[in-house]
Amino acid sequence: MLFRALATASTFILTAPALAQLPAPLERALAVEPEPVAPEALVMRMGLGAESIRVAVSFEDEAVSYRLIEPASEEMLSEAQAEMWAGFNRDDDEAGSRDDGAPEEQSQDEDEGRSASLAFGSYDPAALREAIGDTADLIGEDEGRLIYEFSPQTVPGQEGAPDEMIENLRGEAVVDASRNELVAVRFVLDGSFKPHMAARINAFELEQRFVHEAVLGGPRTAGFSMRMAGSSLFQPFSQSMQFDFEDVRYPQADSSDG
Repeated sequence: MLFRALATASTFILTAPALAQLPAPLERALAVEPEPVAPEALVMRMGLGAESIRVAVSFEDEAVSYRLIEPASEEMLSEAQAEMWAGFNRDDDEAGSRDDGAPEEQSQDEDEGRSASLAFGSYDPAALREAIGDTADLIGEDEGRLIYEFSPQTVPGQEGAPDEMIENLRGEAVVDASRNELVAVRFVLDGSFKPHMAARINAFELEQRFVHEAVLGGPRTAGFSMRMAGSSLFQPFSQSMQFDFEDVRYPQADSSDG
């Protein structure tokens, strides 16, 4: 009888983690899966440090094209802005200017068009659930938004993040209680760690922001920001980046204002 009781207890202990469930509002938020509708166009603001550019992105005939809208012309780009603009895979051999002096839109391979359009503003509840794990605690409420704290298991989009870094991260998930949808997820480094002998990371912050999109019947990514500071080869560094997806337009819809 004693051995049977011990066996039953050990079975419960081993299976209990699998039965763990997140708080109901967070669980409901992570259960929302928006429709996989690709946008027709959007405006992206990309920022690195204090510099930023705004780019109009359109998807036609399963191809993606870009147009610089801020600054108004390539001649007005600073060095840092020019590097950001160059990162949009423009083909200089086919590049040119229209008669009005504005840069022409540039197209990538058509095979990449649809996947690229779905990637912009995509929302992946499975990846977020994996990052949050099985437990979270309510730590606050602000005007109908519930704030949960959790211990990150992964970092979305940062698959190569060292285990030592993930172990020192603190996570927050913000839920809009009226919609049962995520508003933001944050990952903040508590303390510091050394990824290798000649480097140390003293600060790391990553935030993903979401907004309700009626066309999708759920949230889409509104933007994200990341900041990192530390030292490498005994030299301090600090860098930050931010992306905002504005004026996202879907078929038969004028805008994506949440």
